[in-house]
Amino acid sequence: MGHYFYITPEEYNRAEIHGVCRQTLEYRVCTAAWEKEKAITTPPRKKGQYKEFIKIAERNGICRNTFCTRIYGLGWEPMRAASEPIISKQELAKRLNKTSIPQKYKDLAEKNGIKYSTLAWRIRKGWDFLKASTLAPTAPNKRREMAPVNVN
Repeated sequence: MGHYFYITPEEYNRAEIHGVCRQTLEYRVCTAAWEKEKAITTPPRKKGQYKEFIKIAERNGICRNTFCTRIYGLGWEPMRAASEPIISKQELAKRLNKTSIPQKYKDLAEKNGIKYSTLAWRIRKGWDFLKASTLAPTAPNKRREMAPVNVN
């Protein structure tokens, strides 16, 4: 395999076929620590690709950073990222609470020694109500309970 950061002439040629220039390939492999195959085969983003959508977003009160986060971070479609209004933290909290947990499962979790925060986390992660409120929590790994490691 050779040294990971060494890029062979063949790899430069393969990257060029995919539209990745020498400088971009070197940045991806040596600085950004991409895997070579991904660095070689992922074509670079086109500048100005979302220029019109960014103008729409700014007219809708959505800053460029929020638009880009929605596109690249959350995988939204450009029109949705440019047009869906920003919600306040209070509105977000209300939306999250709409998926409230029925009282019988809260009581069941409490009876089984499961904290509400654990129950809510489990349900947000896709657990069904019954399993989330009955499965006993695992004990956290506490440093003082761990056996010392022999360094010698």
